[in-house]
Amino acid sequence: MEWTSIRGIMAALTPLGVAVGIAMAGSSFLVFILLGFGAGVDLGRVLGGIKGSALGPSPTRTRFAIWAAGALCVMLGAAAFAPSIANVQIPAQARASAWGVRNIASADPLVLSIPALLLSGFVQEPTKLVVAVIGSWVLIAATGAGTGANANANAGADANAGADAPRLGNANASPNPSPSAIRVSLRARAVSGLLAGAGYGGMEAAVVLSFAFAASQGKPFPWVVLLERVSALLLHTGLPAVAMVRWASSPWAGLASLVCVSLVHAGVNYVTVPLGLGILKIAAAEAIIMASSVGIAIYTMWLLRGVGRYE
Repeated sequence: MEWTSIRGIMAALTPLGVAVGIAMAGSSFLVFILLGFGAGVDLGRVLGGIKGSALGPSPTRTRFAIWAAGALCVMLGAAAFAPSIANVQIPAQARASAWGVRNIASADPLVLSIPALLLSGFVQEPTKLVVAVIGSWVLIAATGAGTGANANANAGADANAGADAPRLGNANASPNPSPSAIRVSLRARAVSGLLAGAGYGGMEAAVVLSFAFAASQGKPFPWVVLLERVSALLLHTGLPAVAMVRWASSPWAGLASLVCVSLVHAGVNYVTVPLGLGILKIAAAEAIIMASSVGIAIYTMWLLRGVGRYE
């Protein structure tokens, strides 16, 4: 299939591939929400943003706004996939490969492939992070936490703790936001990372699976592709959440985390090089990818547990 143009990527989509991609992305998001936050699937309660009268006279309207904001974050993540690949990653990788051939004193493909594969992580993870940041603003605005009447409603109950709370609320909050506003802000950042990653990874899964379904017409379906997409979605969903949670502590922690998650992403992709060269068998490669994905997922859930316990 053609990865060098947005039209080529989108043309590969089939209804079955899209349906399976959506189902897998939704399942990945739910795994992190249920096992990470240890909460139900109501985004309003996950965010700590449905507190009865604290959010005004209509919690139902607030809950609808939160779900709409979450859906927007997923759609932005999905929409960012094709442009980031066709317009940024593929051209950058072509230049990096040409640079490597000219400047790296080795003919070993295991070495020459490193610059291009590094870019896969350093394009996709920052793209998801940008979407997640925008999504967190929208989610926080949807809850109304830290702004207007809702901030005043929470302020009285949190007055004593508010002065000592870390300044992690949204940009519209007071200089010393209440713990309620900080709780919502922290959870919104983490959830927006999950949503952006699920949207981005879900679109990638839809494209890859559409191609696999089309190519397997009349042949046995290569189920290893489905297993590989499960691993990829765990990574796509969890990594931006890690970066968003760390960014809440400080910009430097966020930048360091972004570099780390980009390296992890690139490292997992690197497994395909020895696989393509026949150095690794497919079972070994999938085992390495799955183990890495599960490890990252467990770490992400541990971080989410910490965010969920913040009161």
